[in-house]
Amino acid sequence: MGKQSVSISGIRQDEWANPFGATSEELVASALEENGLLEQKTLINGKNAHTLFQSYCKKKNLFQEATRLGNILLKEQLIRQEQLNKALRIQARTGKPLGEVLVAERFCTEADIGVALERQQSIREDLYRMEQAREAKRDFWGRIIRFLVDSREPL
Repeated sequence: MGKQSVSISGIRQDEWANPFGATSEELVASALEENGLLEQKTLINGKNAHTLFQSYCKKKNLFQEATRLGNILLKEQLIRQEQLNKALRIQARTGKPLGEVLVAERFCTEADIGVALERQQSIREDLYRMEQAREAKRDFWGRIIRFLVDSREPL
């Protein structure tokens, strides 16, 4: 059996469930994977679906990485990269919380940490709600994909 191909177009992307900018093809590849239908030979719009799924995962992980305390402090320009690197080395050696290390080293204030932790909590709550919305749509996507699989040749 040769390569199996799916063509898609005109899929509306829900930014609430896709805050990290995945393409329509990556979203479909993710839905295929979540429903146990992704195969190495599957193509979506002529692109390898497995590669699209890996790209989706990378974008999602990078977005989640941005919610880490040090990255929030960097983004808000409350610390510099070299300060974060030093604090992370100290944290690894001592086991102390990063915020505590940053304050002890006088790289930022307790107020800065408090603001960053509030921002982190807000982002993570949004991510959780987005993931819940995505999970709710998983069954819908699964039914559509199973219908497409059952009504034509396998993907």
